[in-house]
This record gives sequence, structure tokens and C-alpha cells, in this order.
Amino acid sequence: TTGAIGQAAPKPDEAAETQAPQITYIGEAFSTYIIVQTQDSLFLIDKHAAHERILYEELISSGYNDAQMLLEPVSVPLSREEYAALLPELETLNKAGFEAEDFGGSVLVRALPMMLDSEDAASLIQEIAGGFASGRREITADKLDWIYHSSACRAAVKAGDISKPAELMA
Repeated sequence: TTGAIGQAAPKPDEAAETQAPQITYIGEAFSTYIIVQTQDSLFLIDKHAAHERILYEELISSGYNDAQMLLEPVSVPLSREEYAALLPELETLNKAGFEAEDFGGSVLVRALPMMLDSEDAASLIQEIAGGFASGRREITADKLDWIYHSSACRAAVKAGDISKPAELMA
């Protein structure tokens, strides 16, 4: 058979694979897991992990284009090791949506990714600096990716947070 444009129409099995299944929201368990069903399957979805993945993908696609200026810059105190490790990575932070600059032993944050709250700025920068200072193996492979992951994890809903059904479906 042929499709409307003269191409072969997909076989029924191929068509089923390309269409998103119909999802029905069932509920939430322990303020942590989203329960949904498809026609023949039941899924328990960790809402923090799912939201973190969504935010991570958004960060990758928007990068520094989705930064928000802070009304007041945030001064982030760092240990000597953290400061020394973070200073060479200020450009990497900038690519990830942060505007941070050397502030004589600390870092001054003027902007951060839109999804983050300004209250998270200091603790997240300290976490990132601590990761760089520790030289953790997962950071050395792709520093920008690690910053995206840390930011997404910080911004994602947490297990135990109260969520509305519409938020969970989204």
C-alpha cells in the first residue's frame, strides 16, 4: 500500500511504535511515585527523577540563553580548594546559564538558569565547586554536563512534595 505522498504506508506494528501510547493518570503513592497506566501496562514513575530529566533536557537545549539576572548578586564563600578549583571553570559556569565572577576568595553570582531559585544559588555553586575540588571522576568527563545535572537535580520536585494531578501528568 502507499501513503498520501506516494510512499509505502507503515506496517501496523511500525505505526504503533511511532505513536505515543494513551496514558491514564491513576494517582500518586507516598508523595513520591506517579502511577499511570497504558492500555496494557502499569507504570510507577519516580517524580523527582522524571522531573530532573525534563529539566536536564531543557537546560541542554537552552543553555545560557535561559538565564535570569538576580535583583541582588549573591556572594558565595568558598574554601581555598573550592575557590582554586572553580576559578578556572567560570566560563563553563557561564555556558551553563550562570553569570559568576571572581570576588577575591569568593564568587559573585549575578545570574543563574531560569529554573533555579536565587535561594539555591549559593548552595549550588558551593556544591559545584566542591565537586570540582574533589576531582570526582564523573566531573572530568564533561564538566558542563555535570553542572546541568546538578542544576536539574536541585530544581526538580522532591519526593514528599505535594503535587497536583495536572502537574504530575505534565
